[in-house]
Amino acid sequence: MLQDGLGWKHPRMWAQYGDGHRGVVLVFDRRRLLENAQRSLAGRGSLLFGDVLYTQHHHPGNMLPFIVSHSDWMRTPHAELAARHLAAHGDWLFFTKDVDWAQERESRLVLFGNSDAETLVGIDGALIEICLGDLVSEADAKVFSDAASVLGCHLSRASWRNGLAVRYPVTT
Repeated sequence: MLQDGLGWKHPRMWAQYGDGHRGVVLVFDRRRLLENAQRSLAGRGSLLFGDVLYTQHHHPGNMLPFIVSHSDWMRTPHAELAARHLAAHGDWLFFTKDVDWAQERESRLVLFGNSDAETLVGIDGALIEICLGDLVSEADAKVFSDAASVLGCHLSRASWRNGLAVRYPVTT
């Protein structure tokens, strides 16, 4: 069974992120991925999750989240100033993108960590499909087929016919 997510269907995704149809789209169960993140990142800082808002950025006021008052910087402990700035502008800074990117329909998971150590989130049970690009080689397709089998997720391939996306299951 193929999943109903539509990220695989956007040409821009394949052109910009899918290596010109030689890459893959990974389909995740959002709820499970967030649960994994909450479990993996517990105690490592503040975790924010949400959909990106796509908007026009033509007003100079849109630059305010990038500006910190010099006098505030000089008289306020930096950690405190950063926390206040994050509370006031975090949504805009991390969950806003120009409307030209709206086809992505992106969601983000942001950790404001209390350590510089590398932080990973497991995908166990959250990866539900690997969708191969139309130009993935047979050798690479075999590697992804083996990975899908080990990870217990579906494998599909996206092709383009007359400019329209078509996806079909890959059986091994």
